[in-house]
Amino acid sequence: MADVIPIEKKNKTILYVEDEPSFLTIIPRLLKPYNLNVETAGDYNEGVIALSGQGNYLGMPNYTALLLDQHLNGRKTGLDLAEYAKTKGYDRPIIIFSGMGLDETETIRLQKISGIFAPKDIDKLEYIVNIIEGRIIPTI
Repeated sequence: MADVIPIEKKNKTILYVEDEPSFLTIIPRLLKPYNLNVETAGDYNEGVIALSGQGNYLGMPNYTALLLDQHLNGRKTGLDLAEYAKTKGYDRPIIIFSGMGLDETETIRLQKISGIFAPKDIDKLEYIVNIIEGRIIPTI
């Protein structure tokens, strides 16, 4: 059961890291009506750049939440990026967004960083918004 918490009414910015171009385009559009600004990165390396605030990215202190695809192109995953963010002091919600479930090892890694799993399902975006907005705190 999730706890319900009151929310502030202001725009928030999240970092969305996704390697599938169609999701990278549509998810920010679908989150816009919720007053969420979305910065996007296409892979692990670009995610690290975004977290560090290089280029046109706001950087880690300005992100209300991280929404990370688990299965990125290359050797690094969304969990790898989540662990990186934690080692740099990120202490806000980290949501692993995947069309596939997590295996036992990935689930343990997610629990160690107090991360949250959310299915990659556009019909479930309100669940993600509620987490980002602080309306619910999922229990692990």
